[in-house]
Amino acid sequence: MSFESDFLARTLTIAVNSPYHWEFHKLPAETSFRIVGENVRIAEVFAFEPWLGAEEPPRETQWEEAQSKRLSDYEKGRLISTDWNAFVADVETDEDYEIMNAELTNGRSPEVLELGIMSYPNSNYRTVRIHAERFRFHVGERELPLQDFREFGEAYWKHFAQRPKAGSTET
Repeated sequence: MSFESDFLARTLTIAVNSPYHWEFHKLPAETSFRIVGENVRIAEVFAFEPWLGAEEPPRETQWEEAQSKRLSDYEKGRLISTDWNAFVADVETDEDYEIMNAELTNGRSPEVLELGIMSYPNSNYRTVRIHAERFRFHVGERELPLQDFREFGEAYWKHFAQRPKAGSTET
């Protein structure tokens, strides 16, 4: 994954390399997926700051009770703004970054693209928000309308969700 800004053109491009999509869609390995924000006004990144009173439930705690406690503690935490340039520099390291979720509010200006990005192996989760006049979507050199780009990604995840679970006797 990479972020490239062109301040004179006021664009921000997110390029994503996704081997599992290459394989599923039978694409060449050099195919990148790009999201281009035009007339970008704001690019911001947030980290989650846990509630200081949060404690991991004891091992003997029932699963439902432990999950309820974790959720309650999580809801007391907050997103804090972090340095965009430091984040982009981190993405350019050898760490593996993956988009875990994406949401686009379109139909009004500015459009806001929000991405949940996880880094591996250190499991840092960041929320990225980009405010732009418009976003364009590309698979390789081909530009796709938003709906086609969305369907492109959803096809993989739908197939992934329908796979038999590991250890399952289903075929």
